[in-house]
Amino acid sequence: MSSAALIPLLVPYRDAPNPLPDFLPDSDGSENYIPRAERGLTCPLHKLIRDAAKSARDNPTKTPDASTMSEIVKHLRSKPNDVLSLNGVGWTPLHLALYHRLSYSLIDLLLTSLPPSLRPILCSTRTLKCSRLPLHFASRFIDDIRIYELLQSLHPSGVLEKCSNEVTPVERAKVNKKDLRIISFLSNEEKKQMVIWRRKRRNLDLKYEAISCMDRKWEEEGSETKDFRVFVYGYCKEREIGLFRDIISYIGVVEDKGE
Repeated sequence: MSSAALIPLLVPYRDAPNPLPDFLPDSDGSENYIPRAERGLTCPLHKLIRDAAKSARDNPTKTPDASTMSEIVKHLRSKPNDVLSLNGVGWTPLHLALYHRLSYSLIDLLLTSLPPSLRPILCSTRTLKCSRLPLHFASRFIDDIRIYELLQSLHPSGVLEKCSNEVTPVERAKVNKKDLRIISFLSNEEKKQMVIWRRKRRNLDLKYEAISCMDRKWEEEGSETKDFRVFVYGYCKEREIGLFRDIISYIGVVEDKGE
């Protein structure tokens, strides 16, 4: 199956009315992420993930038993597109596996079942409720740093993204008192991505400035005979002198030093 054929499948598995509440209370009375889809509105892979969670409940490593893993592998080989299916509350199987704190091996299996070009799509898919990325789920439920590294590698900018209550993954990890290694990893990635974001933002601003400068050049009578760098200098002098160097650098104008 081609990558293009899988993309349209990122839709709710069943669009049906559901009388159940979005969230049900835990046994201790606290409100938690128990999706109504687990009560029936789910695709077969979501059900297999729930079965895996049951089999791994008493396993410290959260690794499902061999028979359940075998069923999941078999399903993924025959229907890999189910990894992109959403249940009744807009969760992918990846969200569900993270919620159930399942092992790195299962998380990796879900991701590698897709072509490389579609793995970032899965990692950037938000829940319909609360608009949370898989990385947001990990920062609450996961203690294995390898899972954070895997999710971050496939959707690097996700560490900067906020869910509907304006919380980033690193803030969520701090609230949930995650291991210092996890918080440090997310914080470092956040700084790296912020540098990239600022650079992209600056380049976008320069793009608009360059376009505005060119518009001015073509509008002014006789400007076509003026050296372009001289014109840019005059344009920038009216605004910010440092802008001259930035625009010249951005559009790649080099000085003609002759032979």
